[in-house]
Amino acid sequence: PVLQPFERCRPEETGVSSVRIREFLQTVRDDPTINMHSIIILKDRKIITEAAFGANRTDIAKLMFSASKSVVSLLFGILVGEGKATVDEKLIDIFSDKTTPITKLQIGELTVKDVLTMRSGIIFNEAVSMVTEDWVRGYLSSPVQGKIGESFNYNSMNTYMLVAIIDRKCGVGFEKYLETKLFEPLGITGTYWEKSPAGLPKGGWGLYMKPEDMAKLGQMVMDGGVWKGRR
Repeated sequence: PVLQPFERCRPEETGVSSVRIREFLQTVRDDPTINMHSIIILKDRKIITEAAFGANRTDIAKLMFSASKSVVSLLFGILVGEGKATVDEKLIDIFSDKTTPITKLQIGELTVKDVLTMRSGIIFNEAVSMVTEDWVRGYLSSPVQGKIGESFNYNSMNTYMLVAIIDRKCGVGFEKYLETKLFEPLGITGTYWEKSPAGLPKGGWGLYMKPEDMAKLGQMVMDGGVWKGRR
């Protein structure tokens, strides 16, 4: 079951036409290019539509793919808000035990902000990580493409590094910090996160979450980081 569920109501109670929603759901269902699993529509903090297609259900955890990155970014924001990290810190300082003189020359100016904004220039990516045991060391020793901090280059390993940073700085480990600071306050349960060889959640992908719990994150962000009156 979903803890702290949203209130349900008929679409018309929020000024939305049930006819229009039905037409939308039928269009999605009949489009062979979409392969939609489920849909939840919220209006005024209430669920006005909940639908599943084929053999799918809305009450089981679904793979979030790269939307997993948003959860890591939210948690890092909480870490910054508590004064335990800043976006200006350099990765060679955070992971000084995994750096070498060559590392300092290559990525000495790389900051957390560069990682958050996908402007690290690091080449070490998801494909290479599959044959690497220590992803943090592999990332830090990777060549850089372009100039750090300038060019956007989408790389899921940037988000994994945020997981590693949170794990080091939060004081209780990434998973407990995630549970106590984000999931527990929002009543998010039944999640699963694929792990790296080091035992850390992959960060950039691999999180499974129930659709309604995912909707809570969206509503919380729309409300400026507040859930049921609590920041």
